[in-house]
Amino acid sequence: MMKTAIDRPLKRQSEREVFILDDEASAREAWRVILEHAEYYAFCFADELALLEITRRRCGRPDS
Repeated sequence: MMKTAIDRPLKRQSEREVFILDDEASAREAWRVILEHAEYYAFCFADELALLEITRRRCGRPDS
């Protein structure tokens, strides 16, 4: 499986990362465009479970 920026362990890049959590796709996309234009790494999530899964994976914690 190919690793993406979201799958990488936390490091210096995380200073420019923003996680966007919103159930409306249009709102997520609007924020993503704005933040990426400002040179942030923007990662969008439609629900809390998806955000928590990625956070656990990146911090090296097993699923609970």
